[in-house]
Amino acid sequence: MGARHEPDRGAGEPFVGRQEETSLLRSALALADGGTAQIVDVVGEPGIGKTRLLSELTDLAGGAGHLALCGRATEFEQEIPLAVVVHALGAILQERGAWLRQRLAATDLAQLADLLPGHVTGTEVTGDVRLTRYHGFRALRCLLEVLAEPAGLVLVLDDVHWADPTSVELLEHLVRQPPSGRIVIALGYRPAQVPARLAGALAETRGDRVHHVRPRPLSRGEATELLGRDLSRRTSDRWYRISGGNPLYLQALRHSDDSGAVVDAGDDHAEPGALPRRVWAALSAEVAALAPVARRAVQAAAVAGDEFEPALVGAVAQTDVYDVLCALDDLVARDLVRPDATGIRFCFRHPLVRKVIHHSAAAGWRVGAHARAAAYLARAGAPAEDQAPHVARSAAFGDVSAIRTLVRAADSAGARAPASAVAWLDAALRLLPDSRTAAGGGEPDGVPSRAELLRELAYRQGAAGRLHESRETMRGLLALLPPTAAGRIDCVVYSALLDRTRGRTDAARALLAAELALRPDLAAPEAVALQLKLGLYAIMQDELDAAQQYLRRVLHAADGQPEAVIARALWSMMGVADPGPAAPDGPATPTAGLGTALLDALPDERIARQIEVFVSLCWAQLYTAGLPESLRHLDRCAQVATDSGQSLLLPYVLAAKSFVLARVGRLAEASAAAVEGADLARLLGASDGLAVTLLSHCWTLRCSGDHDDAVRVGRQAVAAADESRSWTVTARAMLGFARISAGDVEAGRAELEAAGGPDLVRLFPHNRLIACTVLAEEAARRGNAGRAQHWADLADGVPDPGHGVGPGLAALAAAYAMGVARPADAAVRARTAAAQLAASGLHFEAGRAWLLAGGYAARIGDRTEAHDALARAELAGERCGARALHAEAAQLRRHLDADDAPPADLTRRESMVLALLAKGITADAIAHRLSISPRTVHKHLEHLYRKLGTADRMSAVLRATDLGLLHR
Repeated sequence: MGARHEPDRGAGEPFVGRQEETSLLRSALALADGGTAQIVDVVGEPGIGKTRLLSELTDLAGGAGHLALCGRATEFEQEIPLAVVVHALGAILQERGAWLRQRLAATDLAQLADLLPGHVTGTEVTGDVRLTRYHGFRALRCLLEVLAEPAGLVLVLDDVHWADPTSVELLEHLVRQPPSGRIVIALGYRPAQVPARLAGALAETRGDRVHHVRPRPLSRGEATELLGRDLSRRTSDRWYRISGGNPLYLQALRHSDDSGAVVDAGDDHAEPGALPRRVWAALSAEVAALAPVARRAVQAAAVAGDEFEPALVGAVAQTDVYDVLCALDDLVARDLVRPDATGIRFCFRHPLVRKVIHHSAAAGWRVGAHARAAAYLARAGAPAEDQAPHVARSAAFGDVSAIRTLVRAADSAGARAPASAVAWLDAALRLLPDSRTAAGGGEPDGVPSRAELLRELAYRQGAAGRLHESRETMRGLLALLPPTAAGRIDCVVYSALLDRTRGRTDAARALLAAELALRPDLAAPEAVALQLKLGLYAIMQDELDAAQQYLRRVLHAADGQPEAVIARALWSMMGVADPGPAAPDGPATPTAGLGTALLDALPDERIARQIEVFVSLCWAQLYTAGLPESLRHLDRCAQVATDSGQSLLLPYVLAAKSFVLARVGRLAEASAAAVEGADLARLLGASDGLAVTLLSHCWTLRCSGDHDDAVRVGRQAVAAADESRSWTVTARAMLGFARISAGDVEAGRAELEAAGGPDLVRLFPHNRLIACTVLAEEAARRGNAGRAQHWADLADGVPDPGHGVGPGLAALAAAYAMGVARPADAAVRARTAAAQLAASGLHFEAGRAWLLAGGYAARIGDRTEAHDALARAELAGERCGARALHAEAAQLRRHLDADDAPPADLTRRESMVLALLAKGITADAIAHRLSISPRTVHKHLEHLYRKLGTADRMSAVLRATDLGLLHR
């Protein structure tokens, strides 16, 4: 039998009227047994039966032998990080600690120990484990996969509308990147209160993975069955009318000792918690009927927590523990509270019961109660994070001890749960006297200044994805700091990064320029740092004249310094003429070697101060220092950004890493980096970072041969770029490449030409070269030699980005153009291009060139050359993970091995489809032209590919052209 780690909160209550909902739960379990993780979301208003349905799911799981783990978020503890996850997993982590340590990687264990402190035992968190909470989320996903072996796992999380922000982020991650194996993740929540990010992730998840359960109100007959047949018809009808068929409301009325008074109590306007007034009165009547000692104990329990221990309740209620235990016996008998599986701790029968009890206590008494709870936890040595919720609700203004506790709690939450850190820092600032405004710090009582707390708060808000709040906090901090204050420039730079991340690069540049105007000496180090950042942002916005102006100043002011090396590297990204020597009579600074030596020599602390610019230096090194150096330095920048709390930069680092990995042909790793970057950007609420990671992912999918997914992600990239008002040109270019590869040639060509402008001048040099090869290939396949030559000539004039990339791609474009009329020359040029591209490290593009060379060699009858080139293309596709490239090369080789036998004759309809396909018309448009269904068109395409021995539409057109089938 499977294990359960949550009491059945519906115990003793009849389960009626839920046949349809139960059927959906069974379906989800059955599909999960097939090895594909499933998501169940049980959504409804308070009391409609979500918890009871989730309890039924755990019963079904246990009956099937699955491990069932259950947790619940609570209304009054929303600041406690990952509380709902700890509730669900805490016991199993203790029970199976030794087993898990054998099954999980050491890195995953360390990350889990950091994410869930105190719950992963026997694992030391060393200084080598530096992570963002995203890495902890991945480790927890691995934990779920291990727990699902071999019998399967059902993870039930209830009331997630009250979950803390870090738990919501984790759930979004698990929905977007579900674990593998026999796993069901079930979520219960109220529709009006569910966090938007979780609702968005559920809406975007594949429909065959998500099961929507929407419990309806009970019918009149079902309500009668729930209440029992002993009630009079009149009372049953009256309670049904009041409750609207809501099971919780019906039960509240049933529990009330004075139903007549309840029914007559006022109107039905909602009390806090969206309960009708008469139902609220019914629940309140249960509390009013208690003896004074029991009432005080249950009110103390409501302050203590959703789950509570008698000793803590006694301290809060100022009552002897023996009296508390006696009171608990009465409360259990009345079904206000229930013991947990151990019998040592207790919980309320429903969250709304706790809410009513909490509100029944006087407001002043609650303040004192929280103070007593905090004092008890401090004496017991509880972590600061456990004390903080009670301290924040009870501490007096100026309470130094309380401020220290809140600051310790924020430090403990840290990168693991920045939203919780924000809550504790906010509370500390409310208690801090105005006399602590100075930025100095170092007070003997160990309490930071207001400026220090504001700075920490801004960083934590940024890490939590609350970018607007972080920017406003920084605005307030800058108003406190004079221009000469230590650390002011760091605050300005971080504020600019916040603006950029939110897609407001204009505002970021205005902020930097205003700060620069306060510094008359443009050669001073801080002024140089500002100008370097201004130059970078101008490049991002394609304002090259402004960028050159700022970078020239840096080159002149910082000659021989690291900033000059960085400025020269950034200059190389623009594809414009070299700036020349920094000093009038000096030599030009060699970029490649110095850039590598600079990053290797500087300490992490120095890189952290200008991390955004150093990330851009790594991009530039792609063309100046080589691919391995760029990857190595990107990894270092990622580590520095993580260690220094600047996680806003990680999406940019991962986007750059994805692009570099794709260039060297490591497409699976490139895709993983892009997915991680996009998830982080969503986690941070960073529209700009989301745009750049999505466009990188679009590119890797297109190279891998996942053309439909590439188009889907490309559309998302364009939408994110439009929102952030940056990266639009590059995002549209990536979408254009994806559309062409997917066979939507006309739309793809239009997208590229619209993004790049006349002759693609708005594209970065590397992207411009790739576009030339793609458009030359497309024109050649249509037999348009003039247009193909146009793109080849344009590629020949693009400046080489570095490492021979330009000549190799230009040669590939020229080979496509030659192939229309001179296939023999084209085969030679394609082989030359393949060798150049391989030497430059562009292994996927080299595979494209080998495929082209093999096709042309086969066309002129040179079987030996064709076999060799196609074998190289096939190998390149296999090594890169480019499935379409590999499949096409393999199919062409098979045709050569079959003595190049011509394909079977095409049917008349297949010939018509082929002719329209050659014109770049989409499948839907072909269906419209021929008055047939799109499904029929796809069937014809499948037959065409099989007969022609190709893997996609464009290859089919080329193959048909070689065989003369398009000229019959």
